[in-house]
Amino acid sequence: MSITLNQDVFSHILSHVSDSKTLYKVLDALPKLDPLFFVALRRLCELPVYLDTFDLRSATASNQILDHLLSSSRDLPDFPGIAESIRHLVIRVEHNKCERPPEPPVEEEEQDGEQVTNDEEYEVYTYETEESEPKDDVDVVAFHERLPDLFKKTQNLESLDYHSVPGLALSEEVIKSLAACERLRTFGVDCAIRQTSWGAWKPFEDPEQWDIAPFLKSLGPTITTLDLRHVCQTMLLTLASHGDKFATCERLATLRMDITEGVWDWDGRGSPQRGATADYVFPPLGLPAVSRFELVVADRTVSKPRAGPLDLVNCSLLCELSLDIRRINSYDQVDTIDLFDGLSPAAFPALKHLEIKDYNDTANRRRLLWETNDATYEDSGRCFTGLILSFLPALPNLVSLWADETALFDRRYESVRSVWNLYEPIEENPNAEESDAEMKEFLAEYNRAAATRLVALCSVLSQLESLRVGFGRMDDAEVGAVLGACDPAKLHQFGFEWAWHRYGRDEPISPALLTHLARFPNLTDMHILFPRPTTQSSGTPDPTIDALTLADVSALFACNPRIARVGIGNSLVWERHLHSGVLLVSDGSAAPNAAVPPFFHAGYLAKYTPNGETSWVHSDNKTPLRPKRGEEIEQMRDLLERILR
Repeated sequence: MSITLNQDVFSHILSHVSDSKTLYKVLDALPKLDPLFFVALRRLCELPVYLDTFDLRSATASNQILDHLLSSSRDLPDFPGIAESIRHLVIRVEHNKCERPPEPPVEEEEQDGEQVTNDEEYEVYTYETEESEPKDDVDVVAFHERLPDLFKKTQNLESLDYHSVPGLALSEEVIKSLAACERLRTFGVDCAIRQTSWGAWKPFEDPEQWDIAPFLKSLGPTITTLDLRHVCQTMLLTLASHGDKFATCERLATLRMDITEGVWDWDGRGSPQRGATADYVFPPLGLPAVSRFELVVADRTVSKPRAGPLDLVNCSLLCELSLDIRRINSYDQVDTIDLFDGLSPAAFPALKHLEIKDYNDTANRRRLLWETNDATYEDSGRCFTGLILSFLPALPNLVSLWADETALFDRRYESVRSVWNLYEPIEENPNAEESDAEMKEFLAEYNRAAATRLVALCSVLSQLESLRVGFGRMDDAEVGAVLGACDPAKLHQFGFEWAWHRYGRDEPISPALLTHLARFPNLTDMHILFPRPTTQSSGTPDPTIDALTLADVSALFACNPRIARVGIGNSLVWERHLHSGVLLVSDGSAAPNAAVPPFFHAGYLAKYTPNGETSWVHSDNKTPLRPKRGEEIEQMRDLLERILR
């Protein structure tokens, strides 16, 4: 007996599938004239479609996709054109042949002194790139010239993410062709076409910048989300000069900026520092409606008690603020961030959500291994002064606080226990020496300060609906202390770093922890930021999901029937499933994965190196290499060939 599946029901089912691999398997199983094939194809076109020129494999498949999208109008009967169905494009017009600026002509005349020709004197910072294929294999310019024709056909495009470091910038012709995309609302772009280079430790000028003026004129008034990456000082000053055009961006609600490119106001002494110094004066951009600001910033830029880069936006309009603090110089660490000491809570009357990311490039390998030695790196994160005592308690509308590492921790305390359990008072000793009296007074003052801090912290925790707690690794007693300050009626998301090392290697997750979580009737999302030690494979993009991890996840679901999602690491997420109990919905290989809630975009970041070896950098969260999309791009090419043949 055959059963006909309703197309609307099938569409609803697929709306919960955000993994392209799964959709390709569904499409492979369906005849291309089956009505359900159209439904699955439509869902695939709603997910990001990738085009890339960085390596030969990706570039070949990307050009073939363009061939199909631009030269054919047949598609399928009763189905709109494939290009017209694409909603989200991620395009990387990048190649290592573009990593150096064009060399100026050299006059043939005798030079004074020796000419430096050693390539080691010329270094390009490449934090997210790797060696591409031989430089003559990919015609980046030819691919770039085809983009205007592509955008003229993707009329229903809603989101464009364009990468060009190192590569070719969006041209004015491309921007003009995007005018046909009337539904385009989200736009991300690299503002530079290569990263800042150095010669013999002397920085060159800022790299060539993308011309934003045509974009602001044609698309600025309709864009709701703008992501500006690789913003150097030259680009920022250019942005500030367009205040009249930014004033027309009345729909722009979300602004993302990475301001760690270039040397800004470095004074030339010592080693060059990327990003602005703590004294740099940031001009307001004049944006009238930004309510969410996501900022990637160098640690030294926010190391003093002043607003600094937050002056770029109108803080009184902000409902959400995300700060990604990047460690720029490993040899010159900034351990204290005084930004919040210089902020007035009254300037943030609408702030509901604050996120502090302090994990990028944090050298802490000990939490990934059961057995460590003195040579194993263990960074403890930075101290954010003024955050707990003065800033957070005075935010009346704050309901969401996401912090990692030890962002909520005062380094004066040795453990979370010492935050909640103060030192016992010292008994009077009539024979005490003067030094003992001084110590007694010191401890008394210490306890008074700790008590004040605890009161402030508990007042903040009690009002939160979503909490990622930055207290470092915690055991069940410490988690219980934190949750004891939260309101069970309010809290629905809770994330933390679990102290696996305080329990046995093969022990199941602590029953005491499960008891604490069971007390929260509205808890829907639970996130452990780092996996069990040794359950991540060096040289692979995916973490290993072993039997103990699955048992942990099942136990977390079982302890509280309201928990709907459990995450362990960045974008490694399971959902509650009616039949199997747990269902893996994101394997963490493409972290952060936009298909899972942003709450899970933190913690262990799976990574790989070009040759599969462990990186010499003892960092468990270093930004991974650029994603390799060759296989996925080839899948799209093969699907188009199947449809059109």
